[in-house]
Amino acid sequence: MTKIVSEYREEARKKILLAGLEVLYEKGYCNTTMDEIARRLGVTKPALYRYFKTKDELIIESAKENHTKFHSMIYEPDHENCPLDAWLSIFEMVIVPDPCVQSLYFDIISMTYRKEEFRAFSIQRMEEEIIKTARKITDWQEKGLIDSDIDPRRLSIAVIALFNGMRLQIMLGVKREELFAAWIENLKMLFGFPVHEKKPTVCSSSCKWFNHCQRPPTHKLQNSDISIRNNHINPTNPFDHRF
Repeated sequence: MTKIVSEYREEARKKILLAGLEVLYEKGYCNTTMDEIARRLGVTKPALYRYFKTKDELIIESAKENHTKFHSMIYEPDHENCPLDAWLSIFEMVIVPDPCVQSLYFDIISMTYRKEEFRAFSIQRMEEEIIKTARKITDWQEKGLIDSDIDPRRLSIAVIALFNGMRLQIMLGVKREELFAAWIENLKMLFGFPVHEKKPTVCSSSCKWFNHCQRPPTHKLQNSDISIRNNHINPTNPFDHRF
């Protein structure tokens, strides 16, 4: 790889973030070093330090970018008329079957109370997620799309907590398609949708999730093999999801 030079600073920064995440996914937080990231990039460690002094700085910067992407999805114009649309799209992006991706997330969470820098950032980020999600829930309530009797902040906390729980479950082997079905059913209940009717009142046939949302809720446990890998996912492209 071409050595990092100052005139390509932004491009170099992105390459460092990608290489750093690759190493972190492979080795985990504790086993990742700046030496390993520098070797992956083909640069010296001093060159790497011009952008990030520690792996913690690199992780926080990467988390900031993902945080921005998360909220941009919530506020996309395409999601204005369907509360489910935004959250199903986020599931598609984040709940990938590779256990290394979810494992790194929990590695970082576990460091929250061991490292002050992580603690301050994580607490601030969580509060921002709760506030911004609650604000969007209020918008949907004003449009009559979800139950207006539900407290927006409490609903925001519940949705985020449920989502993070699914990140743990896929890492522990629950099938992705099963989690997706549970995600839809629980969102409907949290948002006050008529889950026992065959068709939700706000669904449009033009929505990419239309067929999934029309499925009636499952009331019986299904006996199935527990597998981390989803047979319908292209192993060469973890973002190629077919439910």
